[in-house]
Amino acid sequence: MSETASRGTLLAIVELGGYPNYTPIYQRAGFDVVMEHTMRKALGVIKKKRPRVIVAEFNYRNET
Repeated sequence: MSETASRGTLLAIVELGGYPNYTPIYQRAGFDVVMEHTMRKALGVIKKKRPRVIVAEFNYRNET
């Protein structure tokens, strides 16, 4: 893939953090990366940019 070609937008949603920053890996794969830290802002990005890929953290806490 050439340096100027893009595979599209990748939206990374990381609300709580504590994960490594994978942005350089996504960029090397050819994506334009948008990082959001709230679901509200992420939904706005989805509506405006229509990302080809969405990567999101998933935290499940069973409090019962």
